[in-house]
Amino acid sequence: MAVDGQGVEKTTATAQQKKNPLRDKTVWRYLFFFGAYYALMWPLYLVLVSLIDFFHLQLGHHLGTMEAWIFAWAWPLVLGAKFLSLIVWWKIIGINEDRQVSWKKLFKGNAWPSAEIWTVLGAVWFLWAILCRPQWVGTPWYIFGEEFVALAAYYLLDAIYLKKIGWYLEGQNQGLSAGGGRVAVVIWLLGLEAYAFFALAFPFAEGHRFYVWINTALVAYLALWRQGRWADLMAVALGLFACGGCGFGQDPVWGTTAQVFRLGRALTWPEYFILAVIILGYWWRRQERRQHGRRENLL
Repeated sequence: MAVDGQGVEKTTATAQQKKNPLRDKTVWRYLFFFGAYYALMWPLYLVLVSLIDFFHLQLGHHLGTMEAWIFAWAWPLVLGAKFLSLIVWWKIIGINEDRQVSWKKLFKGNAWPSAEIWTVLGAVWFLWAILCRPQWVGTPWYIFGEEFVALAAYYLLDAIYLKKIGWYLEGQNQGLSAGGGRVAVVIWLLGLEAYAFFALAFPFAEGHRFYVWINTALVAYLALWRQGRWADLMAVALGLFACGGCGFGQDPVWGTTAQVFRLGRALTWPEYFILAVIILGYWWRRQERRQHGRRENLL
C-alpha cells in the first residue's frame, strides 16, 4: 500500500508539473544555473574592460580613444568574459556530478546536420531574400570574419553550457526532454535571462538586443532536442545567427556597422519572433513524430 501511495504521489506531482511548468524544480534549476552563468559574465567583462582602461590611462590616452578601442574589440572582450564564466561554472557543476563528463562528449553525434535543419535554413534565407530585398555592398574581409566567428561562438558557448546542465540534471534523474510545456517555458525564459543580462552588461551595444532573446531560445531548444547534436547546433549558429548578423545587421554588439547587404526593408523583431515560433513549432512537431514512431519525412 505504501508503494502504491508513493506512486500516486509521483503521478500527481508529474501531472501538476505538466499543468504548471513553473512548479517544476527542473525548470527552476535550468533558470538558476543559466542565470548564474550570465551573472558571472557581467563582472568578468567589467574586470577585463577595467584592465584595458588602466593600461590606456598609463599611456595617456583620451577617453574617446579608450571608448573607440573598447567598441572595436567588443566581441573579443564579450567572448572572453563568457568563456571564463563557462569554465568557472563547468568546474562548479562538475564538483557535484556523480560522474565527470569530458569535453569529448560535446562533439559526439551526427556528422552532418539533420534534414530538418537544412529545411529551416533554406526557408529562412528564402524569406530573408523576399522580405528584406538585400543588395550587396560588401565589408572588409577581416571585419566580416571576426563578426562571423564571434556571433557563432557567442551562441555555441550557451549550447555547451546548456548541455552541461542537462547532463548534470539527468544524472540526478531530473532531465528535461524536448517536448511538452516545460521545454517551451524553459527556452523562452532562458532567452529572457540572456537578454536581460546582455542589456545590463553591454549598454554600449548598437542595438538589436532582442535577437539575443530569440536566438538563445532557439539554441536552448537545439541543446535539448535530439541530445543536442553538435552538427545541428553548428549549422544553425553559422547559417542563421552568424549569417544573419553579418549579412543583415542583426549583430547585438556592432549592429549594422559591418553588414554585408543593404536592406530594402529591415526585418522587425515581431516578424523575427513569429519566424522563430514557426521554426520551434516545426522542430517540436518533428520530435513528436519521431517519438511516436511515425514515418520520417520533412513534414
